Amino acid sequence: MASLMEKLAKTDRRPIRHFNVEGFADKLPENQDCPVRLPPIFRLRNRDFIIVPPFRLRGEVIVGGQIITEDELREFVEDGRATETPSYRAKPNFVLWIDESGTLGYNPSDVVKQAFLSFTKKNYGAAKSAFEEHQYHNCIELAEGVLGAEVRPYHSYALRLMSKAYLELSRNCGRLLAAGKSMKAIKWQPVKV
Repeated sequence: MASLMEKLAKTDRRPIRHFNVEGFADKLPENQDCPVRLPPIFRLRNRDFIIVPPFRLRGEVIVGGQIITEDELREFVEDGRATETPSYRAKPNFVLWIDESGTLGYNPSDVVKQAFLSFTKKNYGAAKSAFEEHQYHNCIELAEGVLGAEVRPYHSYALRLMSKAYLELSRNCGRLLAAGKSMKAIKWQPVKV
């Protein structure tokens, strides 16, 4: 009779309940100021059987993925293509992510979705306020955070807001250039009293 490891190696559909999340296939984001979903690395519990992306998570099953060895995982980590994390028991409908403060978590997808929505609403509101106060650079920076969170429909709202802010900045630059040229045309003469 074939072992569990042999069976899992022969199929591209693997039950998530047999795995732990041991890291993610990327390096830790630098200066990250918005929540980020991370592509998990799965390890068969107590075995040298590791699955890295690309794969799909369909309910309770990992579909596809590349099978690598412990040595290959070490190489991925050394090359910056992977980051190891504390081990989490893999669960269906859970997401490995980093919140806006940089804290790593493995939580139900509904909790993560709510955190992303909350972050997006807060930053979009702040970006709108910055635009209304003519703080266009700040508006663009806040809107970029909204784009990073990738929450619809706020993604398109942020793009529109950024476009308006860039347009206002270019108009202001045009006004400053025009004002500078007109100032050069003025001949200064001393006033007699």
